[in-house]
Amino acid sequence: MGFLASMDDLPLAGYLILAFFVLCWVGGVISWGFAAYYMFKTMARFRPDRQWGRYVPYSIFFSSFFTEEGNVFRVKLLRASGLFILFAAVGGAIGFGIKTLTGH
Repeated sequence: MGFLASMDDLPLAGYLILAFFVLCWVGGVISWGFAAYYMFKTMARFRPDRQWGRYVPYSIFFSSFFTEEGNVFRVKLLRASGLFILFAAVGGAIGFGIKTLTGH
């Protein structure tokens, strides 16, 4: 048995935590969708002399592989990916915290 017997011990706090967890989940799904969209836009805008960079996974971190427009989408992709990681980490931390506190 954990610190709390169940989420019923803290009804308002339990609902707030659940709402925050759901917001993290929804935010993660939305940011993943934006990241996927920006990935397709970025991958279509490689510089003609750097087409081989499509097959190098870490090329997304280097601006020299992309056109000017491609770099705009690349920055948006990196921001959306970072936001997804943030939402996933916070949601995971909330889930882990609930599991630890309730013992379920």
